[in-house]
Amino acid sequence: MAGKEGMRRSLPLRVPEGASPCDSLFSLVDGRSLPVRAVNAAYAAIMRDIGGEENASYARRSLVLRAANVETWLASVESRLLAGEPASADLLKSYLHANNTYLGLLRAVGLDRKPKEIPSLQEFLAERAEHPEPEEPTDAE
Repeated sequence: MAGKEGMRRSLPLRVPEGASPCDSLFSLVDGRSLPVRAVNAAYAAIMRDIGGEENASYARRSLVLRAANVETWLASVESRLLAGEPASADLLKSYLHANNTYLGLLRAVGLDRKPKEIPSLQEFLAERAEHPEPEEPTDAE
């Protein structure tokens, strides 16, 4: 029974509608750390390549987050090896497995770069006319 209880406690948090998969993950860690910043940077870069977060489903954003985590781990292993850390058979095995996982995740989200959809000039101007930005207060007021 202890195993089932442990499973129950480790279930992921419920993600609200429209939330990013990053919201629940990054709420659990200090966002200032180098690894979290590296994952954020990789996530943003992959998202730009696939057309932007607003054009991706939750499932695709979740896959991108996992790819960004794997990419960051792969880079950390590479930097340790380049710094002269000896490579054990287990580390190399894990590295190769993670590399294959990373490739699979990237294939799932798409390897081709997609341009971000932007409105035409006419659509942009019509939207701006419908919803004008509030004017900034001047110093004279």
